[in-house]
Amino acid sequence: MLDARIAWNGGSGPELTVFVATVIVSVLLAALLGFAAIRKLSHRDPVVREYAELGVPENRLNLLAGLLLAGAHDAKHLPVPLAYAALAVAVLVLRLASS
Repeated sequence: MLDARIAWNGGSGPELTVFVATVIVSVLLAALLGFAAIRKLSHRDPVVREYAELGVPENRLNLLAGLLLAGAHDAKHLPVPLAYAALAVAVLVLRLASS
């Protein structure tokens, strides 16, 4: 099983490249989910208005933020969740490729 030991033990070649790509994509996905959750938790006026226009009441923003932090997605409006899902699939594929 490939893990951080490859990077620390002077690993090179395709295994290290896939490992680094997996780490980068995983961090990017976590950052996007975290950003989206923090944005909802802020309850700033522009955020509340955006979601109100989509029919989401302000009292649901904390729940949506919790779902994002848990790795779930709001499937009603597909473009953003699909982008997150694509990143999650990329992480999985890279991890499987490094096994």
